[in-house]
Amino acid sequence: MVSYIEWANSLNFVDEKQQEHVSFQSFVKEFELLDKEDAMKLYEELLESPRLKLSRRDRLKASYC
Repeated sequence: MVSYIEWANSLNFVDEKQQEHVSFQSFVKEFELLDKEDAMKLYEELLESPRLKLSRRDRLKASYC
């Protein structure tokens, strides 16, 4: 799970502006997850991690639902 957190907490810049790179689709692609149920479970665990800021978790959860 640590690698998922590290990936989620990494910064992504486009034209010198920070851009959100975490989404369910990007998560599945980044970690080459093939089973939908497993991918959903892992992503939902990521969204509950206290190692992500609460405000960011809320935004990511809202875009996931």
